[in-house]
Amino acid sequence: MTVAEAAHAMGGRIAAGDPGSVIDGAAIDSRAIRGGEAFFAFAGEHTDGHLFVPGALARGAGVAVVQQDVVAESGAVIRVEDTFKALHDLARFSRARTPERLVGITGWRARPPPRSCWGRSSPPASAPTGRRGT
Repeated sequence: MTVAEAAHAMGGRIAAGDPGSVIDGAAIDSRAIRGGEAFFAFAGEHTDGHLFVPGALARGAGVAVVQQDVVAESGAVIRVEDTFKALHDLARFSRARTPERLVGITGWRARPPPRSCWGRSSPPASAPTGRRGT
């Protein structure tokens, strides 16, 4: 999805950057950002994610989603009213664009692992299945 599509989905405005830039994923921790992901700046109990916007963009974030004005020397910035709501709005928009069914299996150290049970009892998936760390 592009920065322009993301801004529209979140009800935000593009404050800086290229509207045609592509976004592939999202993160809320600037230290874990991967190239092309959207960085959502949340104000936390101990610090404010807006302080980490320049670092996230320098690490390759495709866009920073903010609810207060920030200075960004490079990269795209989308200004929204509420970054928490914007993350949910973007997730809903992204999910609506995906025609595949989504199954989430959660748990920790389940015996036997639910993923293994599902794999033995379900038809072959059209896409690879696996484990996503949290």
